[in-house]
Amino acid sequence: MFTRQKCQNAINQISNKSVTSISEYVENLNSISSETNAMEVYNSVLNELQRIVDEADYLEALRVINNKGLLPYTGLSNSFGWKKQYYIDYVLKLLNVTDDCAEALCNIFKEYIPLQ
Repeated sequence: MFTRQKCQNAINQISNKSVTSISEYVENLNSISSETNAMEVYNSVLNELQRIVDEADYLEALRVINNKGLLPYTGLSNSFGWKKQYYIDYVLKLLNVTDDCAEALCNIFKEYIPLQ
């Protein structure tokens, strides 16, 4: 999904470049395949996701999961046989557990969500 979106953005950018002639437009369109290497983009995204996991970067993980409603695409809730809302409720319930992971997530939320 990330690869498709990044490649689509690049294609849109290339095809929407300002041109002064049809030959310039054709040249732009012909450059699409060389400028949108899907495998390179995929590997880059995969490396970034692996970095997030390796570094336990919870805030970035939350940003990624929230990106364009990614949760339904993860298949996580389906893997457990749960509906999306039940999965979200369960994750929130886990935050009440006292362990290092829950504490780290709570601290991140407290840092970025103003408590009033």
